[in-house]
Amino acid sequence: MSLAAQPAAPLTRDEALKLVESGATLVTGNDRLARLLRLAYHDQRRAAGETAWASPHVHSWAVWMDRLWRDLVYRSTQALPQRLNADQERALWERMIRRRESQEKPLLSVEATAETVRAAWRLTVEWRLDRGVLEASESDDVRAFALWSADFERACAEEGFLDSARAVELLIERSAAFANEAPVLLAGFDVYTPQQTALLDAFRRAGVAVRTVGPPPRQERVARKVACETRRDEVRAAARWAKRLADAEPEARIAVVVPGLGARRQEVERIFREAFDAEALMLGAAPREDAFTIAAGLPLARYPLVHSALTALEMNPDGMPFSTFAAWLRGRGLPGGRSERSARGLLDRKLRDKGVSSVTMRGLSSWLKETPKLGKAMRRWAKRFRNLPAEQSPAEWTDSFSALLSALGWPGRRKPSGEDFQVVEKWNDFLGAFAALGATVDTMRFDEARRTLARMARQTPFQPATGPSRVEVMDLLESAGAEADHLWAMGMDDESWPAPARPNPFLPIKLQRERGLPHASAEVELAFARVETQRLLESAPDVVLSYATAEEDRALSASALIAALPEGKLERLAPLTEPSLIARLYAGAKIEPLLEDAAPPVESGQQAPGGKSIFEFQAHCPFRAFATLRLGAKELRTADPGLAAWERGHLVHDALEFVWDELRDSRELERRSQEALTQLIRGGVDHAMASLLESRREALPPRFEQVERARLEDLLLEWLTIEREHRGDAFRVAQVEKELETKIRGIAVKLRIDRIDELEDGRQLIVDYKTGETKSKEWDKERSIEPQLPLYAISHESKLGGALFAKLRAMDSGFQGAVAPAISIKGADKNQDAFEERVELWRQNLEAIAQEYLDGEAAVDPRDNKCGYCRLPALCRKDDRA
Repeated sequence: MSLAAQPAAPLTRDEALKLVESGATLVTGNDRLARLLRLAYHDQRRAAGETAWASPHVHSWAVWMDRLWRDLVYRSTQALPQRLNADQERALWERMIRRRESQEKPLLSVEATAETVRAAWRLTVEWRLDRGVLEASESDDVRAFALWSADFERACAEEGFLDSARAVELLIERSAAFANEAPVLLAGFDVYTPQQTALLDAFRRAGVAVRTVGPPPRQERVARKVACETRRDEVRAAARWAKRLADAEPEARIAVVVPGLGARRQEVERIFREAFDAEALMLGAAPREDAFTIAAGLPLARYPLVHSALTALEMNPDGMPFSTFAAWLRGRGLPGGRSERSARGLLDRKLRDKGVSSVTMRGLSSWLKETPKLGKAMRRWAKRFRNLPAEQSPAEWTDSFSALLSALGWPGRRKPSGEDFQVVEKWNDFLGAFAALGATVDTMRFDEARRTLARMARQTPFQPATGPSRVEVMDLLESAGAEADHLWAMGMDDESWPAPARPNPFLPIKLQRERGLPHASAEVELAFARVETQRLLESAPDVVLSYATAEEDRALSASALIAALPEGKLERLAPLTEPSLIARLYAGAKIEPLLEDAAPPVESGQQAPGGKSIFEFQAHCPFRAFATLRLGAKELRTADPGLAAWERGHLVHDALEFVWDELRDSRELERRSQEALTQLIRGGVDHAMASLLESRREALPPRFEQVERARLEDLLLEWLTIEREHRGDAFRVAQVEKELETKIRGIAVKLRIDRIDELEDGRQLIVDYKTGETKSKEWDKERSIEPQLPLYAISHESKLGGALFAKLRAMDSGFQGAVAPAISIKGADKNQDAFEERVELWRQNLEAIAQEYLDGEAAVDPRDNKCGYCRLPALCRKDDRA
């Protein structure tokens, strides 16, 4: 909707700033423009030789509404309602929604619903929609919104509240209180809501002059479109373009417009940082703050110090997930600072190695001896935590949260300058906003208060103050009123521009389209995109509009709104004049001759650590064997909830050892009834579970243990059925869990064979239980990554008839392996003429691998060029070298 007819022609920016000097209020469509106009005003005062002057009245529309309301409160002779801020409104809407929430059809997220409903309410008030249409709607969502709105209004009336949207309506009613005020000047508005128009008209009737500030006149304009391969390539091209212009024209103002900048801020900042400040990245120095400015804040919760504080508030001394404690342990603002940093890292690793999935303060006491400052702080914190009341007001929870964080030493020592200091200042203000929830929320339990605080931190944008910059990256809406010498706007492809319609689900779609509400329809988005495109073209004498030609598997093209523009050449606008940061890092390195594929050989008589792992790792990738077994490099473990895969494997092994200790042979297995086997298996599971629980640091939850027992009993019963049905030869179990030591080319290897079966003709079968994936076809390969059974086979001293995996997996159990031709086992491979020849092949391959390892062969050479489950890419740098 356009602003009502103006009494005079638009002002120039200089004329507007002159009126501001005389006391006029300049109101802008966004915060960025308000900040720039304030800086321009200060520059004018300094240029005039002044050394001190009053702060100018230059505000965004939202800030102006706050100031008008405050002025009205001071001028009114009657008490006014309490004006709610955004967080208080959300809390009140959540109350109204929960009050009517159906038990039969609960909402997926009350918080998300409240935010969408709050947006619908603002649209209803700001666009002055007919409330009767809402109540008469046949849509369940719209009728629910009408009920919630009635409850919201009633609660506000009873408790003396007024939401920010209706506060503007009261300003319109009381506009006479602002009679004959200084002029109001408007800059950077593309459209006005009916409510904004009504307020400005009311001010005119009260004798206040309302003027608009027009765009600066442009003599010559050059505009073109340019194609980039992907949307990320658009950012890279814009960064190169801006850097080239900044170097060539030191006084030029350069703007880059990125639609949806808030969601892409980190990606955009990383790319621009590489283009503008690669030297600092290469040297690890602090980045230049004046290189460019990104006019978009991150959610407060994304800043490391605040993330550390929120993580600390999730901790509980009587029991918390290890992942929560570990995240806090690696965070910022901890006691001990740098002095205990290494000890904290070792503590994290030790707990992971133990497979700890949850921790308590009592359980941590012995571990914290190596970090005395951390231990002292945590004991202080635990004492305060246990004294917390069950329920408090938001203001009281604010004090409790601050006390808990203070006990933990957060935020540590901070320099009075820099980002961290500003973040802590913002956090303190943010806690004040949380305390203000007490206006609409009486009391909260601890978990509710903590979750609400974290959600508010995710919804609160923050950008630390930085100095002015000639290169500014901004969102599309923030670009309203922008003045630049060069402007690049991206995202002008046919999928993104105009943007797809996104009507509010709680308002009638037809009504939104008829009234032209934002995002209501394709027609509204098209009209908005036309206005924005024209504005961008008029924002600078040199304009580049870019679009991506592909995104994932979708082909894109230029939007129809820019199709008429001439096509620019990307290589001319944003030439690749400098190599990438990685290329520069390599180019700046001192080249030293290095035989990278060879490690020092294992000296004669020297112990070769690793045992059977040597053969698996060396076959998979020689570098992996060297780094893991000789350098000791290994990934940090992640504790899984419940049982880890290796613990499940141990349960199967221990239970089957118990079962076969009693059965001993296949005839006994055949003789036992199903009921008897079930009882025997149950005894084996009891034995295995008792052994496991005795060795674990943590008990299993009773229900989890019950489910695990049932799963294991079913799996073993299925397996014994397979043993009975899939084997054609009678056998006896000669040994279970046999340990032996052997040497392969001098490498000592300790083996533990799960089971050895002996047939009636005296030949023996090696059986290895597997609960994971099995690959017996690997055994014959020159570099086998499944060397365990071949190692058993070549080390076996008695006459061998086969080597078998006993694969125990739900719905996929069975035998897999190799046996002599005369032996009948379903699933086993017996196509070889002589099993002995196959074993000899395995011996030759394993001895060759052993010799490679002993000789120091350590090339980065993954078999089949597949890295599989290796977690050493930071050491081998295979991807970087490619």
